[in-house]
Amino acid sequence: MRILIISFLIFFGANFLYGQVLKDSVQTKIWSRNTKREIVFSDWVNMPVRKVSHLGGFSILDTIEVNQYGSRTELTGNKTGFFYKKKIGDRWTLFDPLGAVYYEVGVTSVRTGKSPLNKSALTSQFANEKQWFSSTASLLLDNGFHSMGSWSDVIAAREYNKSAVNPIVYSTQLSILTAFNAFIRKEFPERKISNIISLALDPTFPAFCEMHLVEQAKFKDDPHLFGHFSDNELPFLISTWESIISADSTDFAFIAAMHFLDSLKINKMDITKAQKEVFIASIAETYFMVVSSALKRVDPNHLYLGCRIHSSAKENIALLQVASKYVDIMSINYYGYWDLTEKLATLWNKYLHIPFFITEFYTKGDDVGMGNISGAGWIVRNQKDRAAHYENFVLKLLSNKQCVGWHWFRYQDNDPADPSADPSNKDANKGIVNTSYEPYIVLLGKMKEIHDLKFQLIDYFDKKL
Repeated sequence: MRILIISFLIFFGANFLYGQVLKDSVQTKIWSRNTKREIVFSDWVNMPVRKVSHLGGFSILDTIEVNQYGSRTELTGNKTGFFYKKKIGDRWTLFDPLGAVYYEVGVTSVRTGKSPLNKSALTSQFANEKQWFSSTASLLLDNGFHSMGSWSDVIAAREYNKSAVNPIVYSTQLSILTAFNAFIRKEFPERKISNIISLALDPTFPAFCEMHLVEQAKFKDDPHLFGHFSDNELPFLISTWESIISADSTDFAFIAAMHFLDSLKINKMDITKAQKEVFIASIAETYFMVVSSALKRVDPNHLYLGCRIHSSAKENIALLQVASKYVDIMSINYYGYWDLTEKLATLWNKYLHIPFFITEFYTKGDDVGMGNISGAGWIVRNQKDRAAHYENFVLKLLSNKQCVGWHWFRYQDNDPADPSADPSNKDANKGIVNTSYEPYIVLLGKMKEIHDLKFQLIDYFDKKL
């Protein structure tokens, strides 16, 4: 039943948006968790895909000239020396350091692999990491990826950009609350913590945040830095309420929850879903306020990209509203849906008063001999189908006037022999290159095709929708 419902919503949501029935489809397995919270996949089902060739009236009349950032040069704004956002009409627009109109298209986790196979392949193909990065930057730029997302090799990028004619844009992952959690657990092992987000209410968090961000001052004058992520997938989720309400009485989130219930004159058994969302959002607001304030003092020039919200957090109206006060661009890790649904697009347009970009999405091909069990991405038959899903997914993003870009997850496949990999990143075909750094040519070819047309497609959608 769950699969039928999801398929119906995804299929008809796409059709209602564009007003025609799709004739192309790919086969996929839908990801979910069973009652034991184990990852399970459905049998093969057909999912619709939209292609550029389906767009009635779309044609390439003129080539759009782009600069070293991949930005369109005939549309310009103020030249500030840094990336910035501006709403023009009803579309959110990014501008690069030179003042040209920019669209953020990147890949996450651009770094060398740590498994024995990764290391052997690196040596045989590139000799050293400097050569690897130079070759990888060329691969990305040649295929229209002008940016590196979270968990990428920032040091290598900065070194490369010192002499590069065409720089590679990058963003930092600061892991602020994550670092504070590690600090507290090390220094105060006896302390009982209900959930990592409760630490955002710790009175010492602002001071730690200031200390943690001192090092970021070195980035403030770098024109090639897009912005800063403060953390990843913090559990600002409605399900977190249960761990908070059952926590130790000294826990800061528990104390806040008791005050919240008192203010509503209700007990914990009577609280509604909407009230839980408001409470979780109140913790998120403290987090965003503290982080944004400290970050802007250290680096006032670059964009604050939020903390890559996920799951139910991206549907929490109260959280979207409070984040809009402190975050420049909302980063959203997007799983569980075939493409951007009309329900979510409408929700974000109404309650999120800033632009957004999708900072994780991917599919895994069943044709490369990998287990593909880890991770929440969709499984498709082969690399051609990965390319078809990508085209379908990003066409929906380009049509959305609040969206300013996306990051594909990730640069390299997960090596099953990597001893350092976390459980969500084992034995899976997520990359644009395999474990031996060999590119997936079919996938990259389609990615490049769409990237080269992104501004023409935006112009097309802006006229049609």
